[in-house]
Amino acid sequence: MNPGRQLGFLWGGVAAALLLAAPFLATPAGTALALSLPPCLFRALTGLPCVACGSTHALLALGRLDVGAALAMNPLAAAALLALVAGGLVAGVRALAGKSLPEPVRWPRWTRLLAAALLAANWAWLLAAVGCSSSPRPTAPRPTRLERPGQVTYGTSVEGRPLEVQRVGPAARTAETAKTAKTVLLFSNIHGSEVDAAPILDEVVARVTADPALASRLTLLVIRRVNPDGFERETRRNARGVDVNRNFPTGNFVVGNPADRYYGGAEPFSEPETRALAALVEKETPAAVVAIHSALKVVNYDGPAAELAKAIAVPLGYRVDAEIGYPTPGSFGTWAGRERGIPVVTLELPKYPTPEESAAAVEGLLAALGSGLSI
Repeated sequence: MNPGRQLGFLWGGVAAALLLAAPFLATPAGTALALSLPPCLFRALTGLPCVACGSTHALLALGRLDVGAALAMNPLAAAALLALVAGGLVAGVRALAGKSLPEPVRWPRWTRLLAAALLAANWAWLLAAVGCSSSPRPTAPRPTRLERPGQVTYGTSVEGRPLEVQRVGPAARTAETAKTAKTVLLFSNIHGSEVDAAPILDEVVARVTADPALASRLTLLVIRRVNPDGFERETRRNARGVDVNRNFPTGNFVVGNPADRYYGGAEPFSEPETRALAALVEKETPAAVVAIHSALKVVNYDGPAAELAKAIAVPLGYRVDAEIGYPTPGSFGTWAGRERGIPVVTLELPKYPTPEESAAAVEGLLAALGSGLSI
């Protein structure tokens, strides 16, 4: 057997192995195994992603046959994995038919320049879109704090910034409306480097306030910056390097590696941002919670929130999924949704949503709030 045909069988075998492994990667055990790989050394040293960061998550997304999520994690890695599988299947079929792979050719210089440009563009995309960069956001300068009607402080961040929640609802309710009124918590930027959803939440507040029928039976609690230190620093984690969304006292809490972007802290509730949010939830007992994240373009949910998630997803055209695709120990969704039975929806928007996407997100949130669902 000539070497070209042997290489075809080898390539085809690798592609077949990846296809056979896909169902296992979609299981919690497969996901946990993949995510047990050592963290990126470059990222641990610099705080920035390397060109391969996100490749493991892209592989896991492809294992779920979710090409869109894979491209969101690392476009070049996802495309390379797809090309590897497709090319391997073609090479394997050719080898079975007795044909060899074509002889290798010397690539012209422009192709090497194109490859370098693709690597650079992919890295720039990771720095900007995934939210790991320390570079400024492509937006106008933002005030650290805006005075809003009904806004109060519910805690203080590591660096002393106020944690603020805006209460939106009628100044007074009758005894009858008090029985039927629902409290819904909306929050964003528990990960500081993710989508700035404040404009979306501002529009939701304005629309609810302008609708007397909706406002009379609904109280909104709106937190635009759960992690204000991370937002100002452009980092996922808080000022102590802890992922606030992995710091809740859940049954699956793990300490993890401090160099890991998902580091959950030395112990549950070690962070003031986590303690303050949990205390607010326990005090207000919301009927439902919607958390805005980025950048998977999916509506995920925990607890009895399937119908609420579907209502939010329809205007956006997003899929609804009870599994995000990787373990989330110590997360808010697990703590409030799975362990306390509060309907929790995670709306994953792009890092920088277009005006059309932002408008669709507003419509989805309003549709869910006004739909009469049993939240």
